[in-house]
Amino acid sequence: MAENFIIALTDEVEKSHYLTTWKKAPCAPQLQLLEEWCLNNNLKKFHHKLCIDPDVFAHLVRRLDDHPVFSNNSNNQQLPVLVQLAIFLQLFA
Repeated sequence: MAENFIIALTDEVEKSHYLTTWKKAPCAPQLQLLEEWCLNNNLKKFHHKLCIDPDVFAHLVRRLDDHPVFSNNSNNQQLPVLVQLAIFLQLFA
């Protein structure tokens, strides 16, 4: 009886591949490094962080900069478009 229980338990472990729920490890956004990576020509790190080339990113920022969705009539100022776009790309990368 114990042997059947151990076999059943082993099967469950093999099906799930891990014993507890998986949690994504916290990471620092490092958005402040994007400009530095561009200036130091470290485009690989920039692309890895946002899954987009710096030239394409800059073009998107220019296109979105004057869009009304990035403005409001509130006393709370919004983050710059480039920061909002970087956060979006990082979350969906």
